[in-house]
Amino acid sequence: MKNPQNESHNILNIRAIIDDEKCFRTVRELRW
Repeated sequence: MKNPQNESHNILNIRAIIDDEKCFRTVRELRW
C-alpha cells in the first residue's frame, strides 16, 4: 500500500538534504 502523506514527507526530506548539501558546499568554498 502506498501512503501519499509519507511520499510527500520523503520529498520534503529530499529537499532538506539538497539544501543542506548546498549550504555545506557554500561553507566549504568560503573556507577555501
